[in-house]
Amino acid sequence: MPSRRFGRSMGVLAGTGLLVLAAADARASGFQLAEQGAKGLGNAFAGGAAMASDASTIFHNPAGMKRLEGNHLSGSFSFIFPSGKFRDKGSTDALGSPLSGGSGNDGGVTAVVPVSYVLFTLDERWSVGLAINVPFGLATSWSSGWRGRYQAIESDIKTINIQPTLARRIDEHWSVGAGLNYQYIEATLSNQVDYGTIAVGALGPAPAAALGLAPQKNDGRAIVNGDDWSFGWNAGVLYEVDEDTRFGVHYRSKIEHTLRGEGKFVVPQKAKPLQATGAFVDSNIKADITLPETINLSGVHRLNQRWTVMADAQWTRWSRLEDLVVDFANPAQPNSVLDLQWDDTWKLAAGAEYEYDDYWTFRFGAARDTDPTNRSTRTPRLPTDDRWWLSLGFTYAWSEDMDVDFGYTHVFVRDGHVDNVGSQGDRVVGRSKNAVDLFAIGGTLRF
Repeated sequence: MPSRRFGRSMGVLAGTGLLVLAAADARASGFQLAEQGAKGLGNAFAGGAAMASDASTIFHNPAGMKRLEGNHLSGSFSFIFPSGKFRDKGSTDALGSPLSGGSGNDGGVTAVVPVSYVLFTLDERWSVGLAINVPFGLATSWSSGWRGRYQAIESDIKTINIQPTLARRIDEHWSVGAGLNYQYIEATLSNQVDYGTIAVGALGPAPAAALGLAPQKNDGRAIVNGDDWSFGWNAGVLYEVDEDTRFGVHYRSKIEHTLRGEGKFVVPQKAKPLQATGAFVDSNIKADITLPETINLSGVHRLNQRWTVMADAQWTRWSRLEDLVVDFANPAQPNSVLDLQWDDTWKLAAGAEYEYDDYWTFRFGAARDTDPTNRSTRTPRLPTDDRWWLSLGFTYAWSEDMDVDFGYTHVFVRDGHVDNVGSQGDRVVGRSKNAVDLFAIGGTLRF
């Protein structure tokens, strides 16, 4: 009969699915999505907390709303084309045999990220705004027969952030702003289960063989789904030295989520006896995850009538993710504690803007974004490392009341080295080559 070690193994296994919440996106540090507007993408979002050139400042620094006159409606769509290819370096199963399977093809999944902003100027002192955007997200999909299948197959995370915002101008130099963040998160994650190896470990080689179970020959699947709504806040200050120079500081708070949902298990017919103790059956789950706070420091300076330069530094407190505890309602599947030990990260960006004439404005930018993981905590969910951005874009003034924006960024990602032992005892060793292309189109309507 299966031992309680099976329930514990299955608990850790399903918890590994939720680990992707802390091991994700190749576009910004951890699993942040930086794609919050087409105009900003053109200069790698350099100077974001001080730029205040369209209504996306509601997200980057609400104090910047007081630099915009009248009412504004802005929006954009970002098209994300990631690429992730894995090269195996000697992965083994729990018994030390080489893991079968291929390289997983390309794990990247094309995604579209929409954002929208509306801003109303009440008077010289006050403005209000609303932002609806996607601050965190992920979509990856590896083939079901690849070598890392026992640690990752599908990973799909969505967030929606709704941010009502208020800004006030203090005097000709100082403005302040703040917003409330009401955020939804949903995660659907899966990986294969090696019931053959589990049977050998729990029943012994002969009983497992009698059931027709052999390592890597009787795979099933674990699927985890959960969601939650929660609150956070953000606030910013903008200091305008003069009409050519300004500085901004913006803080976005942590948001604590408790995901609730279900863990589902697909069990091959031959492995059904392993469910005798109550393990490997559908169960409600709960998992706490804290999305980290950020601080952005930005500066913008207009050199002359044509050229403007900007820069910023953003700190993200990923060290909040020390571990992830998954609580299973099924007592046969004990809680799992996954050790993460992530590090805080910095994104440094610089850019320039060239106003060619009354119709065309061109942008350029570059950034370096550090990764919170290291080889001891990196998993095959998305094995990325530090990344570098090169960006360009433009704005075309269609009329006095309407602009059209375009941005493009190529993200160079350092090879992600993986040496990770999964919950089933399998060890995935290899290197992943990653890159991302980002395109965004959007615009602003003033009314």
